Amino acid sequence: SERNNATFTVERSMDLNAWDDVLVRPGAGNSQTLLTYTDLDDDPMPGTSYYRLKQTDTDGTSTWSDAVPVHRKAEVHVIIHPVPFQELLVVDTPPDQLLSVEIFSMNGQRLSVPQQRGTDRTTLDTSVLPAGSYVISVQTVNGPYTTTVVKAQ
Repeated sequence: SERNNATFTVERSMDLNAWDDVLVRPGAGNSQTLLTYTDLDDDPMPGTSYYRLKQTDTDGTSTWSDAVPVHRKAEVHVIIHPVPFQELLVVDTPPDQLLSVEIFSMNGQRLSVPQQRGTDRTTLDTSVLPAGSYVISVQTVNGPYTTTVVKAQ
């Protein structure tokens, strides 16, 4: 139920001290029926953020919910090309994020192929591999990325 409810405000903090308004939605004023409110944070922070709900009455008084931690992994940006590949397979990442690149057969066997590695690009010489499907595993500072790639004939 709501009584003299003016607004709901979702607040976000990185340190539980400084709070920013993420969004503000009008309340129903007065209601005895079940109402459901949903929304999304369009610009979430990486790592751990804390969220709380502020409810403000029509007279300006406010109450807050307990803070809830939300853990968000940083995004992993990996581009693998060309797909399908033939002699070379290229893995691109943002600068200084690439840790390792491995290629596996479909039955999980790690395959050894020559690699030329830079801070944001690794080129795999796949000329020794037969045509077929492979699993490529990329480790970055923001986490892993794994996908299936196909070598054309």
